[in-house]
Amino acid sequence: MAPCFLPEKILPIDIVATILVCAGAIVSTWFGPHTQKTFDVPALYELYSRWSFIVMQTLVIASIVVVLLWIMHSPDPFESPFAKERRVEPDPEPSIPPPEPIKRQWWHLPHKAIPFAHAYVAGLTGAQQMVLTKTVSELLFLSFDGRSQMHYALTYIVTVLAAAFAAFQIWYLSSGMPSF
Repeated sequence: MAPCFLPEKILPIDIVATILVCAGAIVSTWFGPHTQKTFDVPALYELYSRWSFIVMQTLVIASIVVVLLWIMHSPDPFESPFAKERRVEPDPEPSIPPPEPIKRQWWHLPHKAIPFAHAYVAGLTGAQQMVLTKTVSELLFLSFDGRSQMHYALTYIVTVLAAAFAAFQIWYLSSGMPSF
């Protein structure tokens, strides 16, 4: 839809990426469960306290933190290698000496990997937000159906976490957009 509203050209990589996203959605829908289950707080608590869920969530959140730290400690973390060079007229009498070139360390992200690291963080944050939003929607559905889930603390914890992940994802994406 962006080319309809913005002066953008559709590149072959855009078509390939769109096809892959659509294929992934079709495959996950096709092979996903086709039964309707409603989970209340005790059932969700049981599911969320399984070791497989705890290990997976720990690994996901740890990888988000590690990649965020990796990005933030790399030189120019929000500068895209795809951003156009801006011409700046030199000051005839520089009052401040020019900065020394940044020495890249072995642990810095390769410059071309920074946009993908941003997408990785935003994508995983969005995935966590979707898991939590699905939980909130289940609890609200049950509450509107007459089986109130509002007397459980987990309802409020999950709601706050879903809002926090959504706010972080929006902030993170909007802070990185000017550099692309």
